[in-house]
Amino acid sequence: MRVAVHISFAASKKEPLAEMVGRVRQAFLDAGLPEPTIRFTLADSSVTSGVSAVNRVLKRYPEMKRFL
Repeated sequence: MRVAVHISFAASKKEPLAEMVGRVRQAFLDAGLPEPTIRFTLADSSVTSGVSAVNRVLKRYPEMKRFL
C-alpha cells in the first residue's frame, strides 16, 4: 500500500534549501524506508505583497527555470 503525505516546509535564510531537502531525505532513510522520490511545488502566497517569491527564487537560482 502506498500512502501519500503532504507536508509544507518553509525555507529559511539560516538553512539552505538543499540542506533542508537532504534532512528530509535522511529522515526517510533513518526510518528504514527506501530512497524517497522528492517532489516539490513553488507557489506564491495568496496574500499579495507585490513581490513574487517564485520570481525571486528564479532570479537567484536561474537553473530552476527548467521546473517552471
